[in-house]
Amino acid sequence: EPHVKVLSNFRNSYLLTHRAGKAFVRLYYIYSPPIADFIVKHHILIELVHWSLLPVFGLSWITLQVCAAPFLTLILLMYTGLVYVATKRRKYRH
Repeated sequence: EPHVKVLSNFRNSYLLTHRAGKAFVRLYYIYSPPIADFIVKHHILIELVHWSLLPVFGLSWITLQVCAAPFLTLILLMYTGLVYVATKRRKYRH
């Protein structure tokens, strides 16, 4: 799967090169299996997670292509999430 390869390369090139990144990866491997077991039992969650990971994949790919600083990627990811949440909140208020 191309997405998995990009995310693995990002993990190896950026996350595993810093203490904080290593801690994040360690926590990911601890908590993701039970979460994945839950998600796989609910079809709608599979789709939701798939679509919600596209910005993560995109930012990881961009970072790998242009060798951008990982903190810039994190800032862009947080901004994308905030814009998404704000858009959804605004949509449901009307």
